Amino acid sequence: MSLKLTKKVEYAIAGLHYLAWVAPGRLVQVREIAEAADVSRRFLEQIFLALREAGLLHSRRGAQGGYRLARAASAISLADLCAALDELTPAPSPELRGIAADYTVWRAQQAIWDALSAITLEDLADDALRRHLREASRPPTMYYI
Repeated sequence: MSLKLTKKVEYAIAGLHYLAWVAPGRLVQVREIAEAADVSRRFLEQIFLALREAGLLHSRRGAQGGYRLARAASAISLADLCAALDELTPAPSPELRGIAADYTVWRAQQAIWDALSAITLEDLADDALRRHLREASRPPTMYYI
């Protein structure tokens, strides 16, 4: 059994990974992130607007503007992303009407939400991926003869 993330969440993860490990603290334009992550720029812009409104990103307008993480990658969970993008919401308080199945469904939803809350953006990238992302972002070395 596998869990399929929506394209919205996949693009959000790809964009936030770029910000977290390639350009920590630096303002980066969506165009650069979209090209590096090979995703649709227009779709990524919509996603980043939602993430900014949810307080996961900071942005600045203008030629020198762009986006950066609003908090450390270790403080951004998959649950934060899903909630910001309206892809999944926390389970509501159970309204038990004497039916055990209602409680069972609520417990299943809560278990999924708890699991997503425990996985951070930092957890998703191992050291090899972080090194690869940093190396890929470096300008090529120029040799003059």
